[in-house]
Amino acid sequence: MATRGEASPLLALHSAAESTRQPEQQKEVPGARAHWLSRVTFSWLGPLLDQGAAQPLQAEDLWALEPEDDTARVTNTLRDAVNHPDNSNQSLWIPIRQAFGFNMYVAGACKLAGDCFGFVGPICINALIKYVEDPKVAMFSTSHYGYILSGTLFVASVLQTLCLHQHHHLVIREAIRVRSALTMLVYEKSLKISSQTKSTLGSGRILNMATIDTNRILELFYVIHYSWAAPIQLIIGMLLLVHYLGTASFAGVIIMIILLPTSAGLSSQAAKISKKMLECTDRRLKFLTELFQHIRVIKFYAWESEMLGQVDEIRTKELYYLKKMIIWNAYGRVILQAGPVLVSFGTFAAYSYVQNEPLTADKAFTAITLFSIFRLPLMVLPQVFSLLFQANVSVKRLESFLYLEGQQRSSTSLSASFISDPSFEIRHATFKWSNEEDKTTKESDNDSVPAQLSNVTVSIPKGKLTLVVGAVGSGKSTLLATLLGELQPEYGVVRIPTRYVSYAAQTPYLINASVQDNILFGAPLDTARLHRVIKSCELEKELVGLPNGFQSEIGENGVTLSGGQKQRLSIARAVYSKDQELYVFDDSLSALDVHVATRVFNQCFNESTGGLLAGCTRVLSTHSLQFAHLADWIIVMDNMKVAEMGTFEDLTRVTPNGKFATMLKSFQRADETSIVEDSNSGDQSGNLNTIRSKSRSSSSVSDVAAGTGVLVQDEEKAEGNLSWSVYSSYFVSCGVISTVGAFALLFGTQISSVSTDLWLTNWTSNKPTGVNLTFYLSIYAYLGLSTIVLGFVGDLCCRYAGLR
Repeated sequence: MATRGEASPLLALHSAAESTRQPEQQKEVPGARAHWLSRVTFSWLGPLLDQGAAQPLQAEDLWALEPEDDTARVTNTLRDAVNHPDNSNQSLWIPIRQAFGFNMYVAGACKLAGDCFGFVGPICINALIKYVEDPKVAMFSTSHYGYILSGTLFVASVLQTLCLHQHHHLVIREAIRVRSALTMLVYEKSLKISSQTKSTLGSGRILNMATIDTNRILELFYVIHYSWAAPIQLIIGMLLLVHYLGTASFAGVIIMIILLPTSAGLSSQAAKISKKMLECTDRRLKFLTELFQHIRVIKFYAWESEMLGQVDEIRTKELYYLKKMIIWNAYGRVILQAGPVLVSFGTFAAYSYVQNEPLTADKAFTAITLFSIFRLPLMVLPQVFSLLFQANVSVKRLESFLYLEGQQRSSTSLSASFISDPSFEIRHATFKWSNEEDKTTKESDNDSVPAQLSNVTVSIPKGKLTLVVGAVGSGKSTLLATLLGELQPEYGVVRIPTRYVSYAAQTPYLINASVQDNILFGAPLDTARLHRVIKSCELEKELVGLPNGFQSEIGENGVTLSGGQKQRLSIARAVYSKDQELYVFDDSLSALDVHVATRVFNQCFNESTGGLLAGCTRVLSTHSLQFAHLADWIIVMDNMKVAEMGTFEDLTRVTPNGKFATMLKSFQRADETSIVEDSNSGDQSGNLNTIRSKSRSSSSVSDVAAGTGVLVQDEEKAEGNLSWSVYSSYFVSCGVISTVGAFALLFGTQISSVSTDLWLTNWTSNKPTGVNLTFYLSIYAYLGLSTIVLGFVGDLCCRYAGLR
């Protein structure tokens, strides 16, 4: 650390980097202070839309979130509802409703008002057509009767639009809040559960719950009010039909009664298939995650074809269920398209034949307007049923995860007698890693025995340096996992505080952020301590050479750093954390050169040299005995057991023939041999090796800094319209025949639909009877059937083309 009389290069570098950072000033949302008319009409979005039309929007152009949309706030709200004692045995839907129900009720009121305004249209159209045909039917005598009807129709349409858009805005906003809160709860739970539980669940399943399952709940929120509003629309619409067309309307009611359970059954079947598909997706994601984590081993042993074969096998099964789901969804689409056509055909046929009355323009077009209102509920209801079933499956998956009991990391007993105890202890405890596999995996090795620590008794002095030594695979990392609470004891007494622990893993974990952000990791910035940590972890020279110093980005998982630099950065993060009860380092010095490891040890861990962690409880595992004589306490691991435990003097003098003494003698002989070989190789080669070692430890950073001046370049993005090559490549991937066929079929569907309305206009104008009536009704039926068939086949073509 630089004294007052010294000029530290880090201080100037840090000051320069901080001065180049622009303060993040988030704009206030105009909607928060806009007047009621602006909020109702969303006119406060105008400036942003104008800016987006003039130039592409950037992240800094957007406004800050309103306080009620803050992720931490909505997460706390849902967490409190989930953890409420009254909801311990309740469905997850209950706390979701308690946390986010109010705005959804307001959105429901807007939806109801908008639907009511929607029925003003058919009433006004019926009165307007009658008035045009015969002005004497006006309800009151005035020359402005038609204008009044037209004005009423216009005002009702405007009010309907405003109410429905407020409904859409509220439900979308609330849906995003729910998804954000659930995603955060899943991530929080994944950090709290033990490694055993996490291994059993699989990272793929947890990732699916945080993405797919939460997204399905979001999609359900978009349309949840249609589950009650659609039946109300259908009932009111049918009452109006009965008023205008009489008892013939009941034919349409019967058809709708048949269609609704049918669509619900199709949705239920699609949900069952979706559940099976999700299981395959979980398996695929879990397998791919493990494959990418061990890609180096797979490459070394040339197992690519075998691994790809297993991925293809899982993906083939997933595609099989996906294709089945596409077919069932297409069946549901048929119901959507067939509903309005069948209802109108049945109603018009019954009106013409049963009531034996001519179909007039006012009744026909009023019915058509009502049928257009029916179209949306009939289209949405099957989707609502499908999303409801799928979201219910997702909620059950989330429930089973969020309500896991007894699976959290062990925050072991800290009784009053233990608090006064000068050491952390594990007494006669047995820990075992779980070898359970995913339930979807059919093969299992019954002969495999999970690794375990049996009858472990260890003591760790407070405020001292404890060294855990042993050969590779002796159980050092497993013992450290017990200190972290990652392994729960099957039996025994564990007295290890796991609430405030700082940990550096054997494999460094780095994020795609700046050096400073990787060290702080969300902790408050203490500039003086940060400088001390950087100097103690031998990172000063590297930071001086970086283009932006502390603010230099290091890439995904430290891709721009060497192995030693990654490890030192991981140590720096653990050391930076202040006031921790326990500091755990899992073989953190193994990736460092001997002279670098010595300096890091003395400057961070060694109390006699004034290390940064002097006086703290430190646990360091290693298979090297280079620093064993400087440890206050030593735990010797051998074959997943604690072989010996004591001070360095106890293990070398009191038990000179023990396991540790034998290891120490072997280490000293190997060290002497290494010294002799280094001396025989000559100074020149020694210097060359030193140069090479230094080059290896810093080549990646130097190369990048000397090249472009930045470690990680921002991604470039194209702006403007998409080129035709993008569309053509997409069409080629979908298949030329499928693409052209889908377009042709959908185009034919629209022609058939328009022809149906034109034919109805011709029908009401001629007022046919007898044979002519049968002719008109038959043509109307054929046109409606062609619309249904063409739409079904076109929809299948689109879905299969997209699947390709």
